[in-house]
Amino acid sequence: MGLLRLLLALSVIGTHAGPILGTRMLEGEIAVLCFFMISGFYMALILNEKYVGINDRPMLFWGNRLLRLFPVYLVVLGVIILALVTLGVMRGAPPAKILAFQEGVGSMPFLWQAYLVIVNFVMFGVESTYFFQSNGGQVSFTTDWLHAATPLSNFLLIPQSWSIGLELLFYICAPFLLRRSLPLQITFAVLSLLSRWACLTLWDLPHDPWAYRFFPNVLCFFIFGSLAYQIYRGFNKSSYLTGKAYLIPALFLSPFIVFYPFVTIPSRIMIMYALVFLAIPILFSHFKKSKADKFLGELSYPVYICHFFFIDLLLPFKTRLPEWSFGLVVSLISIGFSIVLVKLIDDPIDRLRQRRLQVHKL
Repeated sequence: MGLLRLLLALSVIGTHAGPILGTRMLEGEIAVLCFFMISGFYMALILNEKYVGINDRPMLFWGNRLLRLFPVYLVVLGVIILALVTLGVMRGAPPAKILAFQEGVGSMPFLWQAYLVIVNFVMFGVESTYFFQSNGGQVSFTTDWLHAATPLSNFLLIPQSWSIGLELLFYICAPFLLRRSLPLQITFAVLSLLSRWACLTLWDLPHDPWAYRFFPNVLCFFIFGSLAYQIYRGFNKSSYLTGKAYLIPALFLSPFIVFYPFVTIPSRIMIMYALVFLAIPILFSHFKKSKADKFLGELSYPVYICHFFFIDLLLPFKTRLPEWSFGLVVSLISIGFSIVLVKLIDDPIDRLRQRRLQVHKL
């Protein structure tokens, strides 16, 4: 399943940077929702199998999830700040992003200034910046991020971290939800779908951020991943999921993602979600022992976190590159930087997480 995760991360790059070898691949927002399904699967898996025998207090789980996300995020954030300061020293003036931050945030009330600084460093609440706008320093609520005066999300150093903010909210809920009965999980999924329908249809809020960044409206995707785990657990003791015939339709998922912009069949979004849901338990069953696939999956998070920085860094050179190559260059540099992050940061931290888990099991 590591290849699937990396393809989804590259799809986000394709959305932000432009085509990668002639295709933008899957739309970034859809890719993120598919990520949420995969996250729901893995959280259900580790809570029901890896954390078995540990008391019901969720602090160990929460601590390990924070160790999984924060070190890489803080390193990337540090690199971004260092790069901005270095550029400012070299140019003799603050870069445009710092000037915009100073001018925009400087005119806001102190509590809003503190709020923006905090969410940039802790990720909790990052997604909420898409629900507010600034107009001459006056902050107000907005129902349409795309047409807001100056969205507060403009002041995020890692703007795509909004999805990590939603992940953190899900981690808070996960120990109390994913170990509960299947009917209860389905009930919450249905309530989430009803909330999504009400916002997008009944209350006439079809705009971003309601479809992708409002936690009650995306909780269903995390739960779908948990339901995919129930499929995996139900068939794990048989040969159903490991049979080659079951792997074939799952392998069609990769080309579907890559060539998604060229697919013209009706309801292609729903087909995409259905394919991911059905493929998750199959792919995990076949590749859970593959070190190569595991490594590809480990790259997906740092690739997702760092790619916007390289887009900003390379943007002045975009006109010097062939039109088809900018997204590819950003992807290759992001992958290379992510390999370094995995080897130097993620792997040592992962060993610490495993030791913490083993100590609590003794």
